[in-house]
Amino acid sequence: MKKSVILVFVLMLTLYIFTACEEYDGGGDVTVSPTAQTPLCTHEFETAEATGKPQIGYCGNTQVTVTIDGRDYLCYGSDAIYLMDTLKHLEYTNEICRCITEFTVTTEDGKKYGINLTEGFARCDDGQADLTEEQAKRIGEIVDGVSG
Repeated sequence: MKKSVILVFVLMLTLYIFTACEEYDGGGDVTVSPTAQTPLCTHEFETAEATGKPQIGYCGNTQVTVTIDGRDYLCYGSDAIYLMDTLKHLEYTNEICRCITEFTVTTEDGKKYGINLTEGFARCDDGQADLTEEQAKRIGEIVDGVSG
């Protein structure tokens, strides 16, 4: 009995590892594991002048979900509005790197954004965009506040 439980556990773990390492398909919630063939890229924070579209202040969403290591944290009010406003109005391109996202932000309408504050980027179905240092700092403060 113990052997079959261990075997099932090992098979499930193996399946999890293989699915976690699949290539990025454009979804904001998929993390990408770098491979030996693909070197890690170098990121730079965007300048405040180059962030493109102006932020509008209120996007209508009052709640977002921040997912870190499989655990969901709800974010409400002005913090949720800042996250939505910032992520919605970034200049996304189709150039997607293979770096791993650190956490996911999911909006009320189900749109997912993968975020990496260390490297300073966000990605979603629209592509990938660089964050400014100010944006990364503020998003980090919000995430620390809801998960801490």
